[in-house]
Amino acid sequence: MLPSFYCIGAPKAGTTWLYACLAEHPDVFLPEFKEVNWFRGWDGRPSPYATRSLAPYEALFARARGDQPRGDVSPGLLGADCAELLYELTPDATIIAILRDPAERAPSQYQMLAGRHRMPFSFDALCADPGRHDPHEILRDGFYARHLAPYVERFARVLVLRFEELRASPATLWRRVCEGIGADPGFEPRALGTRVNAAGSYVAPAFYELRVRVAEGLARAGFDGTRRAIKRTGLPKLVDRITRRPAQNPPLTPEQRARLLAVYAEDVRALSALLPEQDFCAWLAA
Repeated sequence: MLPSFYCIGAPKAGTTWLYACLAEHPDVFLPEFKEVNWFRGWDGRPSPYATRSLAPYEALFARARGDQPRGDVSPGLLGADCAELLYELTPDATIIAILRDPAERAPSQYQMLAGRHRMPFSFDALCADPGRHDPHEILRDGFYARHLAPYVERFARVLVLRFEELRASPATLWRRVCEGIGADPGFEPRALGTRVNAAGSYVAPAFYELRVRVAEGLARAGFDGTRRAIKRTGLPKLVDRITRRPAQNPPLTPEQRARLLAVYAEDVRALSALLPEQDFCAWLAA
């Protein structure tokens, strides 16, 4: 019992909203937490499950009906290695990717990370020197053609959506997802018109990092049931409400946008060639 669809990203492009909507759908089965990260760990780190058999991963989907769409929403399943592994396991799966103007997505991801970690550089410094070492791989996540090509080469069903569509008409994008995974497109989730995972920052970033490390430790030790039990108590959400504050994404200056567009221009053109039914070059407008 493995997933029939995977949502692989992009980070900060609406995947948390999609998980919230799918979690409400009676036709769809999801694990109790987003970002299982079985095949790739948090923030680019190795997966905590790397040395374990596949049986615990299958167990996450064991309660699904045989004909029920089953999904893993883990943005960051990027690159040829992940694509090859997922294809070996589930060659008939549907791959979903929501893409966002990469120059807009980068500051959103930076803001998210800055609210959780002590960042070693400012966003302006990253724009000024895109080749600098970045342990969080902020700019790397925006090279969509590079990440999607291995999936397009292997999988028969790759559903590529745009964040702009989500902003303009969430109901239309939602129907496309449901049709793509074989769920009733007439179901309307409560989360459909809501903003999920808005920008925010933690009062004590070290506390957030500790929480992630505990989750990784439980996963590595085989205590996934404990992770699920903690989530059911509502304690993580309560802690978030106490320790998290709203924040605004830093506005892009014209100079920053120009630098980012120069970084992504070749990849955006490659993406339009990879998916000729869609033209992504409008993102390159300054």
